[in-house]
Amino acid sequence: YFKHVLPVIGRIVNRNKTSAYNYLPESVGQFPAYEQLADWMREAGLSKVDFRPLTFGIATMYVGVK
Repeated sequence: YFKHVLPVIGRIVNRNKTSAYNYLPESVGQFPAYEQLADWMREAGLSKVDFRPLTFGIATMYVGVK
């Protein structure tokens, strides 16, 4: 979906011939997994770190207390 369908839809919707949405799959693929980002938040000094995947994992809410 990310590599083939989304770039085509992005070009159609935005009438853009330059593949502006090709960066998205790579960007998402490089984002840290749930627990890894939560660990980084703890290492940064946050407490009560929690995360909750939303919309079937399309988005995730991360919460931490400073």
